[in-house]
Amino acid sequence: MSTAKTEKPSWVKRHKILSVIIGLVILGCIISAITSGGGKPQATNDTNDNSTSTQDSTPKPTLSPADTKLSAALASFKQQYPTVNESYLITSDRDPDHGLGTSGYYNAGAAFCDTATQVQPSDSVTAGSADNAYGYSCGGVVEVYSNTKDVATRVTYFDNFKGNPELTQCQTVSGKEVCDYRAVGDVFLHISDQYPASQWASMLDYLSQQVQAQQL
Repeated sequence: MSTAKTEKPSWVKRHKILSVIIGLVILGCIISAITSGGGKPQATNDTNDNSTSTQDSTPKPTLSPADTKLSAALASFKQQYPTVNESYLITSDRDPDHGLGTSGYYNAGAAFCDTATQVQPSDSVTAGSADNAYGYSCGGVVEVYSNTKDVATRVTYFDNFKGNPELTQCQTVSGKEVCDYRAVGDVFLHISDQYPASQWASMLDYLSQQVQAQQL
C-alpha cells in the first residue's frame, strides 16, 4: 500500500531560501572586512609630532670673526663703564654712516650709547639713517678697517674739522691736545664730545686696550 508524500508549505521553502541569502551576505561582509584590513588599528595623527613643534627653530645668524671680537671688546668696556646701557653691531640695515663694506670705509663696526652723555639714541641719529642707527654722540663708535691707510684717511677727515663742535672736538687738557677720536691699528675710535674732556683720554685708552686685546 503506497502512502502519499506530504508537500511542505511554500512559506517554509521561502524561509530556508531567505536564511541562505542572509548567511551569504554575512559571510561576504566578513570576507570583505578581512581582505581590506578590518580589525587592524587605524593610524591616528600624532599631535606631538616634532614637525609641528611651536619652538622657534630658526637658526641665529653667525657672527663674523670681527663682529665676535667687537662684541667681546664692548662687553669689557661696559663692565668698566656701567652707564653704557646699550650697543649694537653695525650691519647693512643699521649703519649710521652708510659706509659698511664700501671702498675706503669700515668692514665692521659697533656703536654704543651711554646715559652719562644725557643724549638719547634718537637724538644721535645720522641724517638719513634708520631711527635705531644712532651714532657716536650718545656714546661712541668703533670702526674696523681693512688697512691703516683707510684709517689714516678717516683721521685726516676729522682733523680737518677741528674746532667744529658739530663734527669733532679737540681741547687742551693739562697742556696737551686731546681729541675725542683716535686710530688704533686698523681701528678708528670716536667717543661722544658730551663726556668731559678730562675723560676722553682715559676712555679712549681703555677702549684701545680692549680692541688690541681682541686683535682687531
